[in-house]
Parts: sequence; structure tokens; C-alpha cells
Amino acid sequence: MIFLPYGRAEVPEEQRHANLETVRRVRDVVSGLVEDGRQRRRAEGLITSWSLDRDELDEAAAALGIPPLRDEEWDAINRPI
Repeated sequence: MIFLPYGRAEVPEEQRHANLETVRRVRDVVSGLVEDGRQRRRAEGLITSWSLDRDELDEAAAALGIPPLRDEEWDAINRPI
């Protein structure tokens, strides 16, 4: 817990504004991380359900105009649960 050197009513206006901006930035970052996780799980589910092999996945990535998976990513997807 963070303890302020002054009471809540005594927080200077510029400090309150800075705190609000920090909270907004943190919220945006966390929201982005959550969405990235959702997209990754969705993509992994599609790859598994469609039974794509590495070549097919690379072909799909090229068709979508995105870079192919790195070896580490492919290994993570194919790792047994």
C-alpha cells in the first residue's frame, strides 16, 4: 500500500491529474495484455481444431499478410498439455 505524506483532501491538483493519467496508462496496458491473451488462445484453438501443420500455417499467415510463427511459438503450440 502506498502512503501519501498528506491527506486525500490535500492532494495537489497536478498530482491528482498525474495519478489519473498513470491509472489510465496502466489500465490500457493491462487491457492490451488481456486482449493479446484472448487472441492467442483463440488462434491456438483454431490451429488445433483445424489440424494445420507447419506448412499450412505458414501459408495461411502469408495469405493474411502476417509473419509466420517463429520456431519457439510453433513448439509452444504443439507442446502436449
